[in-house]
Amino acid sequence: MDERELRRRLRYQDDVARGRPTKRPKTLRYRWCKAKITVRPPGRLPLYCSHSCRQRAHERKKWRQPHLLVQLNQDLANVAIRAAVREEAWALLRQMRLVMGPAPPENRRQSRPALRLVEADEGCAATGDQARDEV
Repeated sequence: MDERELRRRLRYQDDVARGRPTKRPKTLRYRWCKAKITVRPPGRLPLYCSHSCRQRAHERKKWRQPHLLVQLNQDLANVAIRAAVREEAWALLRQMRLVMGPAPPENRRQSRPALRLVEADEGCAATGDQARDEV
């Protein structure tokens, strides 16, 4: 959809939403196939001429999204950049003698303590099997 067509649609929808008096566009172009259409008076403005055009537009949108590996690489690059900026900032603070010593360690999530199996001692309360037998 070209820029002019998009602006026309958005301007009309914004005016209607805000209750401003506005003229409904008489012609528009479909989003996928760009065919020119005459807009009927009642209802919403049409976006697609058919279900197949709507489906092709959805597929194009779906496949334009970045792949998961690309997103992972971007995230890893972001982490590396943040670490480099952090180190540089600490070096400048040390150079200006505003802080002494090395940079503090990064905030890492506290790992949960490992679970361990607790054995029942003879002096402890009866285990589940023993409690059932006694009842």
